[in-house]
Amino acid sequence: LQLNDWSGAWNAFQRAIELKPGDEDLYVYFAQACIHREDFDGAAVALRKAIDIAPTQIQARLLYAQLLQRSGDFKHAIELTRQTLEYAPNEAAVHLEMATILWKQGNHDLALHHYQTAHQLEPSTARIGHAYAHALTVIGRYRDAVEVFRSVLGNQGLTVTIIRDALAVFLVLGMTDECERVIDEA
Repeated sequence: LQLNDWSGAWNAFQRAIELKPGDEDLYVYFAQACIHREDFDGAAVALRKAIDIAPTQIQARLLYAQLLQRSGDFKHAIELTRQTLEYAPNEAAVHLEMATILWKQGNHDLALHHYQTAHQLEPSTARIGHAYAHALTVIGRYRDAVEVFRSVLGNQGLTVTIIRDALAVFLVLGMTDECERVIDEA
């Protein structure tokens, strides 16, 4: 997998599943290999099997919710994620997924609630902070976005995109000193 050999991974996971058909993680890995091969139907089958084996397997549920979104089935993606939140209310990834789905559906208020919750659960996770700050920026809450960006700048997982988006918000607000500090620390 480290060499992006998804065809090889697909074959290896298929063989592994034959040997250990009750291992839900193998089905999740197989689904990921299917996705990389653009076999979305195969991925869906594997993820449903993983969920059948281990109904509270969060990674399988979130990946399946993403596949449902991809196919335009937002209703079932929301329902699956809502069910996952019932037994995993303190999992930032679940709140992030719910926020993403709701945002795409135009329910920005509820999406912001889930972005905020995810960020509160994992305040140092750059990807979560970026998603939350981006949503705040889109609706014009620049000052709130600044605070979120400040909380993640300097943490692991920063990308050029996160830094660029933070700088853009700082510039909109005329915070040139803050921009210089971020650039110096990058």
